[in-house]
Amino acid sequence: MRPLEIHDLFSLSKMVYNTSKMSGGDTPVLQRQWDAKVRMLQGRSGLKRRGLASREEDLRRYLEHKRSLFPPEITHVVAAVNTFASSILREGLQTAITQLQVNIDNRPDRPFIEVSNEIIEHHLQLVKPEDRELVGKSLFEAYVYLAGPQHVFEPANKTRIVSFLQRHGTKGFVGMFLSLHLFNLTWSEIQDDVRATTPDQKSFELCMVEVETVCRGMVMAAMKISDTRLDEQWAAAVCANIENRLLQRP
Repeated sequence: MRPLEIHDLFSLSKMVYNTSKMSGGDTPVLQRQWDAKVRMLQGRSGLKRRGLASREEDLRRYLEHKRSLFPPEITHVVAAVNTFASSILREGLQTAITQLQVNIDNRPDRPFIEVSNEIIEHHLQLVKPEDRELVGKSLFEAYVYLAGPQHVFEPANKTRIVSFLQRHGTKGFVGMFLSLHLFNLTWSEIQDDVRATTPDQKSFELCMVEVETVCRGMVMAAMKISDTRLDEQWAAAVCANIENRLLQRP
């Protein structure tokens, strides 16, 4: 079976995000549905990617009416994610969660998917109501990938969170979140037109993969700036670089 890729998260999160954050959700039932979806995605043949340069031009055309992409509060979210990830590396995951100073049941045996929703709610504190769902979805996908999709129903200390951060650093995690959020922002704008103009589901999924790849490349390029402190000022500069490229600002 092939390893899960970032674009697989979109299928997983579409199935589970709104359900998992509901109070009183049936976690065992949700876990069975999740595991079945993971197995299905692992068994699917990889999609061949093509035409990324032309896909970037398509995105510019779709988004030419937009004056901005990111909500202003995204800089606070990025800084909060970095602070939390840095705390995990310094203090350990359980201590980092406790230091958030929110009402989280921090029992070490809780499934990470339950804990992650409470962490996400903490990150969303300053986000406007109209932006919370999309930013929350992107955070959920980022934390699922951080933990490992196959491990989200296990306790946090049995996920790959610490090993991922040790390997890729907090900047790698922040970059993944921004990539996922840029994809979610752009895909929400274009998906109806894409569905109407693609001949079949495979072509639709191929377009999704290509757009995700373009978004990831844009974020990686935008993050190549001299300021190494991943604070709100850094986040604002990265988001401005992305918007300048995608919205073709002078």
